[in-house]
Amino acid sequence: MRTALCRFFVPAALSLAPVFASADSLLSVDINSDSVHPGTFSPTQAGFSAFNIPAAAGGSMISASYATDPLLTSGTTTVGIVEPGSAGVRSRDTGPLANTGAFTFGDLYRDYTFGQGGGGVLDINLSGLNPSRTYSVTFFAYAPDDTMGTTETFRNITPGLQPSPTSGADTYFGGDITSNYQHTVTLDGTADGGGNLNFVETGVEVGGPPDAGVLNGLQLAAAAPLPSSVWAGLALLGGLGLLTVRRRFQASK
Repeated sequence: MRTALCRFFVPAALSLAPVFASADSLLSVDINSDSVHPGTFSPTQAGFSAFNIPAAAGGSMISASYATDPLLTSGTTTVGIVEPGSAGVRSRDTGPLANTGAFTFGDLYRDYTFGQGGGGVLDINLSGLNPSRTYSVTFFAYAPDDTMGTTETFRNITPGLQPSPTSGADTYFGGDITSNYQHTVTLDGTADGGGNLNFVETGVEVGGPPDAGVLNGLQLAAAAPLPSSVWAGLALLGGLGLLTVRRRFQASK
């Protein structure tokens, strides 16, 4: 009987791990640059909030704060970007990208911040979140002027137990974009006791050495657990499965 029960309960236990069915959108951030016209930043994508990063911002960290849902966050969420190398945080505007067909995020993808001095690494921090709450973060990573191609990898390094997977990657070639979410990586993360999420981005040139980690912007959402009615249904299925196992065991005596 123990063997039969284990065959049922092991898959059932795995299926009852935390699952997030949908998400409440909290924040959309578009990184803008003034590399073309110093002091005048590139346009902000419609529906996004601006994060203006000067072309030669200097310093290892730059941040911006935004008002967000006071129930799902502290009420203010801060996005911080760290370039751990000696070059400091910088940005680049590659000029207008035409919106065509399904692609309407031209103002988002045209510009980006990048980390090059530290081996292509960017540290991305979100603070002001609710401790122990799970969020979904979508990173936009694409450089229109990089025709050689780069693979951007994002890792969730927030302390504590984190949802799986904790990393994701996307490869782009400048000029290949045709849809809004073509070059994105989405990861779930559970905020630590201080209400922080921490990610690391690395860029590696296709077939070559480390390259610039680039970031056009990001979207933050609060991951929503499955409704209680769904959990009740899963519990009922578990009970029915146990009943079936017991009947089969009794019949085999």
